[in-house]
Amino acid sequence: MRKLLFVGVLVGLGCGGGGGNNNNNNTGTPGLKTFSYGTPQAPTAAQQSTANSAQTQMNNAVKASVNGQVASAANLPSLTDSLAGSLPSLVAVPREPALPEGSLLLPAEQNPALSTNCYTVTSSSITYSNCSISGSGYAETLNGNLTVSGGTITWDLTVTWQYSANNLSENGTYNWTGQVTVTASTIVGQGRSSFSGHLVSGSTSYDYQYTAGFDVNLTYQTAPSYCITGGTLEIRRTLNSSTNATAIPVHDAGLKYTWTGCNAVTVSTGT
Repeated sequence: MRKLLFVGVLVGLGCGGGGGNNNNNNTGTPGLKTFSYGTPQAPTAAQQSTANSAQTQMNNAVKASVNGQVASAANLPSLTDSLAGSLPSLVAVPREPALPEGSLLLPAEQNPALSTNCYTVTSSSITYSNCSISGSGYAETLNGNLTVSGGTITWDLTVTWQYSANNLSENGTYNWTGQVTVTASTIVGQGRSSFSGHLVSGSTSYDYQYTAGFDVNLTYQTAPSYCITGGTLEIRRTLNSSTNATAIPVHDAGLKYTWTGCNAVTVSTGT
């Protein structure tokens, strides 16, 4: 699913220098439905891959908190969307390459460079101010920041974009927020991704908003090697509002991953 256009930039800079389901969750974040979960099952191959990816990213959070280096945490904002992309899909994704997130994929695929005067970077933070990227059919603007301080990684980033090509046009806003706190044995926090957009494809036109999120409450070890040893990772997505709802390529879904030891994980499906 979505790959944030700024992820590669963060890594490079850090190293170089109608919805009735907009329930609040128990952390006070609007937009995400509260799910009930069924009996834990052994993960499918795809779910195991998601668990492995989450474990790797949580290790990066550990490294970032220990070293106070923002570069190690650069991919955490995009983790929300990559995890949500693993949720069950009941609606077929349209063929158009820009649906639902292709306009954000384009810059990553074309490897654009940001102007050096639109961001400020230190070892522990990076801040974007009206960073613009454009190309054939698209234009995007990035604002926000990612910081590492005292074992806590915090991000608040927003991209607005316009895309028009091949009888398809869309515009909208993505906002990524989150905070993950790491201690010597625990990883606790959340990430959120909010989307609002308008799309016209041929004679079809619709607007929709949705929220995706992850919540982690995990324990881990670093010796003899790093691994998650216990706790949960919950991944959710809620379609908050839409027009022409049958055409929308996202829907409500939730999965909960539960670790009982290194490389021992089960998965429950939300209803």
